[in-house]
Amino acid sequence: MSEGGVTRFPNLRIFREEKRIEIDGYVNLNQCPTLEFMACTSRGKTHESLLRFECDPKHLHLALIMLGLEPTPQVSEQGEPIVLDKGERVVIEVAWWAKHTPEHDDSAPEPVDGVTRWRVEDLIYDQRTQTSMPKVGWVFTGSRMIKVPAPPDWETLKEVYAASYEGNIVATYHHPHVILDTPLAEGGDDTVYVPFTKRVPERGTPVTIHIRPWRKADGPALGDLPKPEAEKFGPPRPTEDELRESQQGGEAPQDEPEDQDEPHEEPAPARDE
Repeated sequence: MSEGGVTRFPNLRIFREEKRIEIDGYVNLNQCPTLEFMACTSRGKTHESLLRFECDPKHLHLALIMLGLEPTPQVSEQGEPIVLDKGERVVIEVAWWAKHTPEHDDSAPEPVDGVTRWRVEDLIYDQRTQTSMPKVGWVFTGSRMIKVPAPPDWETLKEVYAASYEGNIVATYHHPHVILDTPLAEGGDDTVYVPFTKRVPERGTPVTIHIRPWRKADGPALGDLPKPEAEKFGPPRPTEDELRESQQGGEAPQDEPEDQDEPHEEPAPARDE
């Protein structure tokens, strides 16, 4: 629904003239051993995701296109050790009521109108550098269409939008099915990032996610980002032919998501209407 320059989907708003998006969500985890996703839905890998978005991923894809952005798929497999050196980026910020800011966090930005607002990279901890994730934005890779078994016989295949079907939206560990992915080479290693526990509120805290297109003044060009280093990421991954030759049996079972705490029954921070 569109009204007054604002297009609305459930839990997502597009401010077309201002070229920005708002999404309702929750803190999903403030600590975990590995962080593969910055955001997912309740269908996604909630045991490895910082935030949980309450919107349908396909609406986010459409919203980014409405802002004039075009997807550039680059990742062919999860954890591919590459730098995403082309495509269009966005800046993502996360806001919550200041009363939810952890008491021991003395680095939080000064609240404005009772709201604390962070660049999301500041909420992700790099275990190698022992500081927050570099502020290089997120590349619009766009997910893809995939074929999955459909009822009633579960033998007929139907085509679905992967991000909506799987529920994974923004990756810190490169993934071909997400909408937004980190451009960094560290996206090829799932041991690099964890939540910045000192800065992240409790699980279930309501948040508002703010997304806008990347500007030149925001930071380095994609082509200037550091390339993967062999000593960090090991030898190249085997080719598909090599995998087929060495494969024994079927795929390993996927991890089951852990049960999640119910979100706090409280509205998200005031929105920029």
